[in-house]
Amino acid sequence: MSPGRRRAIRYRTELTAGVVLGVAAALAGCGQAPSSSDSSTSVSIGPLTILDSCIAEPIGANPAALYFSVMNRGPVDDALVGVVVESVDRADIHRTVEHAGIAWMEPAPDVTIPAGRSVRFGPGAYHVMLQTSSSRLRRGMHVGVHLRFQRAGTIQVGTPVVAYADLDRLLGRANASGGSGSR
Repeated sequence: MSPGRRRAIRYRTELTAGVVLGVAAALAGCGQAPSSSDSSTSVSIGPLTILDSCIAEPIGANPAALYFSVMNRGPVDDALVGVVVESVDRADIHRTVEHAGIAWMEPAPDVTIPAGRSVRFGPGAYHVMLQTSSSRLRRGMHVGVHLRFQRAGTIQVGTPVVAYADLDRLLGRANASGGSGSR
């Protein structure tokens, strides 16, 4: 087996373990009191608005995940082409793909934000995987996130690190304000 193939298998295994641990943490956290780090964020650059960004606190040595929604009120499409997150070694845009009942993550070089619509970055959809030491991202912290768009440029969003168990509630706010064109 080639070294590249071994790396790909190890990467998928690590990501699968991270997803399983994340789901377990979400189930274990049901019924917990809401985190005090909640903060509804909305930041705009040109026709784009970033809504309710948050980072799910990493569990152990697993990667963290960045979630948010982007609303494009402009007349032309734009695209998210890069992400830089302070205190993080690497930030990679991914999407969840499902085929024959099996879901996996794969890199997405960019994500189109259609004119007049919004795109949700959340569990089971587009998201940004954050490779970092778990000691660098702790619940209650706020981290600078720099989202680079093809047309609108770069926007910085102060983003809270939250408990995985709080994601449904926090991302529900973004969905409620996302408009009918959300995908």
